[in-house]
Amino acid sequence: MLFDTHAHLDDRAFDTDRIPLLEALPRQGIALVMNPGCSAESSRNVDRLTREYDYIYGAVGSHPDAADEVDDALMAEYASLWKQNPKIRAIGEIGLDYHWDTPERELQRHWFRRQLELAGEENMPVIIHSRDAAADTLSILKECGAGEAGGVIHCYSYSKEMALEYKITSRKTASILDTFSCIFQGVIPYGAQMLVAISAAKELGFELSAFQIMPKLFYPMLLLVSSLIAIFGIKGGDDK
Repeated sequence: MLFDTHAHLDDRAFDTDRIPLLEALPRQGIALVMNPGCSAESSRNVDRLTREYDYIYGAVGSHPDAADEVDDALMAEYASLWKQNPKIRAIGEIGLDYHWDTPERELQRHWFRRQLELAGEENMPVIIHSRDAAADTLSILKECGAGEAGGVIHCYSYSKEMALEYKITSRKTASILDTFSCIFQGVIPYGAQMLVAISAAKELGFELSAFQIMPKLFYPMLLLVSSLIAIFGIKGGDDK
């Protein structure tokens, strides 16, 4: 059985076929799903999904692209969601994204700090999105003591050297970010990430080969294909 650690099944792209997709997951060997929120609307939908499906767990928070929607009232709502729902197990997807430079960077940094601080108050792990913002992400994580509860640097795409700064894949070291892990995900176009993962892991004292990590890289594509097969199979049965 597999645990999908990062899905966005509340996304509008699934509005037409969400129910058959979700019902097919256990039959396809997906035992558990972590579904992070990305905005106020998304986090509310995640809360609802966790209550409707036993195998779905969630996180709530605002992605950096939605930093301009965050205010104190929304922060209070997020705190209420994870206090009232025991299946909300993390804060995220939060972080920094400088690729498009919108919303403006200072606003992103402000609400990233605030969400990290709120996570710290509840000792909740965090799910971090970081794109073209490696140094600021690491600096703010250290500043806010995010290593205490740990979390995930989602879809890591920086260098091996920065990976070692985050101390990914290791809980042996004494860094403030000891408890952080890192997900290298993708398929063939992201082969460079596999090489970074292998190199960083070896420098941290782990033996890791391409044969061990390749299944993890292909997993998202395999999940998509199997889900499509299941969905069309279900629809086909209904037509008879």
